[in-house]
Amino acid sequence: MKTRNKFFFILGIIIIIAGIGIIIYPIATHIYSEHAQKVLMEEAKEEILKNILEANNQPTEAPTPTPNITDTPADPDGDPTGDITDAPEDTQTAADDGSDVLGADIGEEEPIETAEQTLDSSRLAGQKCIGIITIDSINLVYAVVEGVKDSNIGVAIGHFPDSVAIGAEGNCALAGHNGGHYSRYFKDIKKLKKGDSVILTDLNGYEYEYNVTESFICEPTDLFVVEDLGIKGKFLTMVTCTNGGTQRYIVRAKCTTEPTLMKGVK
Repeated sequence: MKTRNKFFFILGIIIIIAGIGIIIYPIATHIYSEHAQKVLMEEAKEEILKNILEANNQPTEAPTPTPNITDTPADPDGDPTGDITDAPEDTQTAADDGSDVLGADIGEEEPIETAEQTLDSSRLAGQKCIGIITIDSINLVYAVVEGVKDSNIGVAIGHFPDSVAIGAEGNCALAGHNGGHYSRYFKDIKKLKKGDSVILTDLNGYEYEYNVTESFICEPTDLFVVEDLGIKGKFLTMVTCTNGGTQRYIVRAKCTTEPTLMKGVK
């Protein structure tokens, strides 16, 4: 009898410990994620301030951005400022042989990332940081790095190399995972509504505000979504996966304001 009571006592303790673990795990994961984000953003800001300092030490003055913003109406056949919809009107497929894939490394599965990497004080080591993306409406702040391979988007938001730079005339395209074990990445961009603000900060410390104009779902082979839109203006296209990674979710925005310097930059 005593042996049986001892067994149930130990079993009860194990169940209690397991229950506590189940409760604590998501809290601990959230803390890890918040810490990783803080470290990542500090690195990104340091990169920006370092770039500005180096530019100020050059014999010639660093170039300033030229907004060149117009309110030219968009082409009705390719209007990136229309209402938010669930599917694109343009069904053109850019890939002829099916070998080209829009954000091939984007997935809803776990990004290549470890806890040690998440807590590493130099997560951006080896990455080319080009700026910061901030979306207050979904509480998103990330460093933006050059490239959309898994080694890039496994730690930050990636910039399609063939798209224009932050704040430049044309289509600036970014890619991010649809969530991961330690970070949300672009998981919540599906919650964005028309008019929501997206701030991109470049390496010179200039902040460009883009406002969401539309969202839609397309196929992984629809490369046209990250190419030039053929319309005058400064546009932003954000890409993540959806429907189990079989399709791509697109959010497009347009810059209609003058760039401003980020806080702390003179």
